[in-house]
Amino acid sequence: MFSEQQYLTPNKVLNLSLNSAIDSDYQIAIEDKQNLENKEFSFERQSNTKTRKYIFSVSDNSSINQNLQEFKHHYSNNELPSDRKPPSVFWAGDLDRDGKLDLLIESASHANVSSLTLFLSSPAKENKLLEPVAQFVTQGC
Repeated sequence: MFSEQQYLTPNKVLNLSLNSAIDSDYQIAIEDKQNLENKEFSFERQSNTKTRKYIFSVSDNSSINQNLQEFKHHYSNNELPSDRKPPSVFWAGDLDRDGKLDLLIESASHANVSSLTLFLSSPAKENKLLEPVAQFVTQGC
């Protein structure tokens, strides 16, 4: 797979394959929930900062589409402030050696916070691709 952090932006799809002979086994995407629901920005009380909700999802070639996380990002003047960071796929591969995708996802929205979640395929229930099995969160000063 890969071991280089891949930042994701809304409506961008990351295509992954566990087998080099296959072009794409899995698709990872972030979708703008407001666009999905046809809603406008929701405004916070302070300043002109706006909050948008996003869905981090994964799908495979067997038509399973699973929402992994729902999260919020704060925008000012429709741009991500410099102290914010987009979610990313930190690592993708087959950690539990079952021939299926496993992910390590970074989903903290602030540059001073790290929130890594490990998703494995082996404990996933029927009609699911992944199950969160561990999370590590740190915060700086």
